[in-house]
Formats: sequence, structure tokens, C-alpha cells
Amino acid sequence: MLLGRDLTTLTHISHLPAHRLTIAYTDAGVVSIEFSDMPLASESMPSTSDSPQFLAVLRQKMNAYLHGQSQVDFTTIPLALSDASQFQLRVWQAVKRIPYGQVCSYQDVARKIGNKHAARAVGRALATNPVLIVIPCHRVLTSGGNLGGYRAGTELKKKLLTLEAPNHNHSYSGGNSYV
Repeated sequence: MLLGRDLTTLTHISHLPAHRLTIAYTDAGVVSIEFSDMPLASESMPSTSDSPQFLAVLRQKMNAYLHGQSQVDFTTIPLALSDASQFQLRVWQAVKRIPYGQVCSYQDVARKIGNKHAARAVGRALATNPVLIVIPCHRVLTSGGNLGGYRAGTELKKKLLTLEAPNHNHSYSGGNSYV
């Protein structure tokens, strides 16, 4: 149990080399999505036959995303983020609207939520984002176009941005701003 909730985890082998994806969920929704570089025990995701329906949908969408399909929409996936502050929820909602293949700055997100002076607070909120990829905080960069931080590590942030880069045949090098 985590904070009084019945929590279940499901490990998924991601299509990013040396990264394992772990999804924690309750019956109400996804609680967290984490990447790990720990050794992988198997080559396939366990069955979700006894799991909530949204988990099968998330599995399909995550596989599509990790195979570079740009039209993956995670907005129908229920999230169980009851421990988040109102500020965090506002930041995460703004970030969920950043389109695939585009990036913006922490300052841009601060403006989107109506507080142009909150860029550092936006960064702190994104550092606590428990649902990686579904809330695509990897799409948020510094005002200068640098990677900034990422809870799963900047190398993974770079891999995700490269995956989303136009034509998928080059590494992320900045650009494609969403404002």
C-alpha cells in the first residue's frame, strides 16, 4: 500500500535500449510511470487480463509511442494524482497540451498557467511529475534551449526528444518551440 492505496505495479520492457518501464496503478488510474536502467528479467510485458481496462489501453499507446508513432493520445488514460498540489496539477495540465515533436521553455509553461514569474516553480513541479511520457515533461527546456533537468535523467530526456524529432533520423538539437 502507498499512502493508503492498493498499489499494483506492472513492468514493461521499453523499446529504448537498456530501459525498463514500470507502471504503478490503482483501480482509479495510473499513479506513476518510471524508467529504470536495471537489468531486464524478461522480454515481454505481463498479461493485463486481470487489470483495469485502462491499463491495456495504456500498454497499446505506450508501445505505439515507443515505436515512434506521433499520433498517440494519452489524454484518455485516467491518472490518480491525488497527492499533487493545485499548482502541480495546473503545470501538468499545461504540459500535457504540448504537441508531440514540439518543445517549450519553463518560462512558456509559467505564462500558460498565468504566472510569468513562476519558471523555477514550474521546473520544481515537473521534477515531481510521477507519470513520465503521459505528462510529457521531457518536452520542456530551458529558455536558452538546453535540456534542463529530467527526473529519469537527461540522457533519457534526449532519447525521448530524438524519438519525437521530425523524420526520426537525427538526434535532438533544439528547435520546434511550442508557445
